[in-house]
Amino acid sequence: MSHINHADYNLNVYFGYEDDGRKIIGYNYNNGYEAGVSPASDVSVPVTWDNWENNISGYILLEGKTETSSERDMALSTFQFIVEHAKRKTEIKGKKVGFAAWESFLYHLENDDFTDLSPEEVKNRFFIYCDGLCQIYARKNALPYYKHLADKFPKWREYLEKAALALDECASYGGFLWSQGFTFDDVGFERFRSLKARKILADAGREAMQKDSYTVEQFEKILEESKLGK
Repeated sequence: MSHINHADYNLNVYFGYEDDGRKIIGYNYNNGYEAGVSPASDVSVPVTWDNWENNISGYILLEGKTETSSERDMALSTFQFIVEHAKRKTEIKGKKVGFAAWESFLYHLENDDFTDLSPEEVKNRFFIYCDGLCQIYARKNALPYYKHLADKFPKWREYLEKAALALDECASYGGFLWSQGFTFDDVGFERFRSLKARKILADAGREAMQKDSYTVEQFEKILEESKLGK
């Protein structure tokens, strides 16, 4: 089978592998395909990617058809996954996750010395920090789902309302930097060089992490009561 290097993996579907898993096979849906315009062969002919562990950082595994779980069971599975991920101590591809990632993120924000970095390097660090903030702010996206579950399962309402409020406050940390004078320009980038200025961001981040932790505690209470049959 011919080989194509392809690091842009979004929306591709992989269905097999070669060479003991060193290569994966799939359909290339990012090949400029337009429905009704591009030939079907643009996406229907499988291609092979190697070095996929370095090129692909996120993926979903599907393992055949299963019976659809009840909404209650799916919600409990979601809570269980969130709790386990949040408290995970082991790393994924050398990267910390959950609260361990939070702690590392804030430690380096507060303690890394940028004194000898070039303006361009400081700018790059600032963008890395903002990428983290985007992930934190995205917690707001789950709030409608938790409200729906609170309405659907009244026994969970108290925990979910507390969780949603804490999660909303946690997500708001994503915009905290603007109130501290950080901007997407040379002035803002240079301000990011300051340990004193970044400590303010880190301290606020720790408060946000506590909100995240409180949310996980509410999910744990739901899981515990579900085990007890309440």
